[in-house]
Amino acid sequence: MRYRSLTRFEVAQVDLTEPVSLIDAKLHLRIDSSDDNDLILSLITAARRYAEDYCDRTFVVTKWTMKLDSFYGAIGSPVQFGLRADGNNIEGRQGTIPNLDIELPRPLASPYY
Repeated sequence: MRYRSLTRFEVAQVDLTEPVSLIDAKLHLRIDSSDDNDLILSLITAARRYAEDYCDRTFVVTKWTMKLDSFYGAIGSPVQFGLRADGNNIEGRQGTIPNLDIELPRPLASPYY
């Protein structure tokens, strides 16, 4: 019988700053009035989400929660860690994980390797 891991990834927090500002979008679209600001902001957010899904990465700072059923060996993750990884142990104590051994996904094959 093969063991099945219960690892889950959830988005915990997303930075509210969009990669394209409202002013830049209005300049690009040549819109002077402020009547359509809400529509333009929602279109910027929708375009970012679509591009993130298509490219399989995030364009803004995003805090992810990875829930593991155990810590044995290296931690495989489809998400590249930026600055730090925090964790809770079984007693619920929080802290930065020391001596973190993370296996990042391999890049796509390239003819230049």
